[in-house]
Amino acid sequence: LNQGLKVLWPHISKAVHQELIDNVLPKLSQDMPSFGGLLKVQRFSLGEGTPRVSNFRVLRTPSGLKARATVELQAAVDIEFSATLATVGISAVQLSGDMEIALEPILDEVPLFGAVCIGFIAPPDLQLEFTGVLQVANMEVFQSVLNTLVVQKLVLPNRVIVQLAEDSQVDVAALAVPEPIAVLRVAALSARDLLAGDWHIHKKGTSDAYVKARLGSESWQSPTAPPTCHPSWDSSNDHFFLAFHDELHLSLDVYDEDKFSAHDHLGSVKPLPLRDAHQHSRRLLELFTTSETTISADKQGTACGTLRMQLENYNLTPGELGLAHSLVVIRVMRVWLPRNYGSRARIEVELNENKQTIRSGTATIVKVKKTNHDEVLKQVAERCLRAGQDASATAQLLGITQDDLGLLIAAPTDAAGRQRQIRREASRGDHADASTSAVDKQVEEDSLEQVVLGGAAHFIERMDGLGKQELRLSLSGRWGGTFGTYTVPMTKVLAEPGFCLPGPIWFSVDKAGEPKIKAHIEVSVVGLRCAN
Repeated sequence: LNQGLKVLWPHISKAVHQELIDNVLPKLSQDMPSFGGLLKVQRFSLGEGTPRVSNFRVLRTPSGLKARATVELQAAVDIEFSATLATVGISAVQLSGDMEIALEPILDEVPLFGAVCIGFIAPPDLQLEFTGVLQVANMEVFQSVLNTLVVQKLVLPNRVIVQLAEDSQVDVAALAVPEPIAVLRVAALSARDLLAGDWHIHKKGTSDAYVKARLGSESWQSPTAPPTCHPSWDSSNDHFFLAFHDELHLSLDVYDEDKFSAHDHLGSVKPLPLRDAHQHSRRLLELFTTSETTISADKQGTACGTLRMQLENYNLTPGELGLAHSLVVIRVMRVWLPRNYGSRARIEVELNENKQTIRSGTATIVKVKKTNHDEVLKQVAERCLRAGQDASATAQLLGITQDDLGLLIAAPTDAAGRQRQIRREASRGDHADASTSAVDKQVEEDSLEQVVLGGAAHFIERMDGLGKQELRLSLSGRWGGTFGTYTVPMTKVLAEPGFCLPGPIWFSVDKAGEPKIKAHIEVSVVGLRCAN
């Protein structure tokens, strides 16, 4: 696997470079206006160091193979980007975390697997060494923004898809949208004997406490309780976490909210394994100080109060809907846009007044470029013929017949050439009508831009009201301006076999006379059974 990573590293490096340009630098420029404008890449090299893999375990799955491993990277890099007022550099990267590497789907021919899918199980530990202005200022903000982007791109369900096979052999957009394996409901109940984050002259210190929970790439924050060291929270303020891996751990931290300064960390619960989390529901969970707990003079690991949470594990039950809650999944694979709409898109999904947005670029997909065998042979044949070698000798050199050589030389290699060839064929023979139809289909396909989104929207809904709701999808360009809509009653989805509307769907376009826009989107409803 370490050797395989060396082979894949240039492709991963290319994906990281493009991700910097498309998402990271615009986000940094927005969050850090002191740079004086949009940051641009000046130099980019991830160096010679490649990740090292250890603790490697392989699991067989119905769709392929999955490996779980610890990944560590220590590399000297040369990355620099600049704006009007500042130049930012990164000279070294240290990264470590547990990763899932999936080889899927299995093929009956080389390369045997359609793609390599790579994602961290939980947020990795990322440390950067900066050069330029960040040596002395803004390091924490910069590091925080990068950590957030790593979670959004590299922590399950987000992952990098390295496509190995041809488009006809693997649907990379579908691979970019893995299915959740479980759901965890969390709600804060109460805490006791918390550290005091706020001190008062005539009375004891208090804390405006809230709980922050994290599972995988997702986090949630409870409401803030009134000032006290023994807070209680309303359990109806809950959150449903989606789990995409069975080795996840739930992190629970308590903070004191401050209006004019950084929030004080009051303590952490030792991470709870996902599969056992429900066993700790409503029980006292001991809080301990960490390196974040700056308001305490005690050393790390000192007990500092207790926390009670409501924790409920739910199993996904496809085909079973007679339960209190259900999971509505909208898998957005791709959309075929007329070229005048551009090559970027975003889809806003709305259900029961809740909205989620999926943008092109949500999935990080890298396609390993393959050399076409016939194109190589054609280049060799043309060189031989230009050098004065006759057709017979050229065909013998290539190991083909002279007739095949003639077909090879005449074969077009670009889309325009294919259209010309189809038109020539349409003008002769008894298959003119069929060939003309092929021309029309080719022209129609060339007028559309296939935009891969590779994302999903998930909604937890109560079953007793789901049938009264309506799902609305709005299609727009990257920066806004809705130009297409699609609406479907949830009763229609619930009437489908397996409670799944498989797609494709067609967006109605606002402009009169414009054709509808095709999209590969699936809508499904899955039951949730409480496992407590």
